[in-house]
Amino acid sequence: MNLDSVAKAGCYPWKPQVGATDLDVWHKYEVPLTGTFRLGATTMLFTQVYDSFQGFAVWAYVCLPHDTADGLLFSSVDDLTSYVDAAFSEKEAVFVLTHNDRITRWGRHEVADDLLKAAAEFLETLTQSQSAEGRVEAQFAAIAASELLYA
Repeated sequence: MNLDSVAKAGCYPWKPQVGATDLDVWHKYEVPLTGTFRLGATTMLFTQVYDSFQGFAVWAYVCLPHDTADGLLFSSVDDLTSYVDAAFSEKEAVFVLTHNDRITRWGRHEVADDLLKAAAEFLETLTQSQSAEGRVEAQFAAIAASELLYA
């Protein structure tokens, strides 16, 4: 799976590109927050890592082994969180920055054992790359999101 093709600007994070199908929502609050979708033959796990309540959010995506998610049931949100953390641990993931539920920026980043820390590192990388490109608006969005993450 080409991780660079997972997300597209302007899409919803729970359907990050036109080719995403078979949305299976595991957790939601007004919008889907955690679940799976398919890109071709690949099942992708998605989760909202951070929401600022000011319009910015960070989401993460990882490929799941074939049919891993079929028939999973979680007895609590804590069980779901444990499953998600384990699914991302020691994997390369795609992170996206959203504003008002629309994808604005994305990139790949390695997750060691802490998904929230990896999201913060992604935002730092994004801020630095936008600064180097002179993209002031995108840099501001990444800085605003990272400031809220560390608050």
